[in-house]
Amino acid sequence: MEKEKTDTKFGLIRLETCLSCPLLLKGFLSERCSVCGCFVRLKTKFKGERCPIGIWS
Repeated sequence: MEKEKTDTKFGLIRLETCLSCPLLLKGFLSERCSVCGCFVRLKTKFKGERCPIGIWS
């Protein structure tokens, strides 16, 4: 089953929030959440996903 994507503007707001988070792990090719381990550039694009510390939903 394929996940439904969120509105592009809404996804970008989520991504900007994650990229400014002090808990973000910045790697050479990707950024990951240090709490849940997700790849934030992917997770922020899908409806139903949540920030593990409640910053966005």
